[in-house]
Amino acid sequence: MLQRHQLVNNILQHELQHGVHALSVTVSLFTGLSLVVAAVVVVVVVVVVAVVVVVVAAAAAVVIIAHVLFVIFVYMFYQHELDLK
Repeated sequence: MLQRHQLVNNILQHELQHGVHALSVTVSLFTGLSLVVAAVVVVVVVVVVAVVVVVVAAAAAVVIIAHVLFVIFVYMFYQHELDLK
């Protein structure tokens, strides 16, 4: 925290010497922490959405494959029935 104050004072040295009489710096650890937490939340949300998309796509693929297999089965069954006649 002291290094941040020194950095700000160095950057604003000219203003502090020519016009600004006092400077109040409020440093909050939670600001940086909040950004980290927000970034983690965003990453988690993106991963969850990606997983949901993959699961839904896989479920849809299973349903499509099941329907295709059913159609093939029905076709083969009726083809077999027609061959018996």
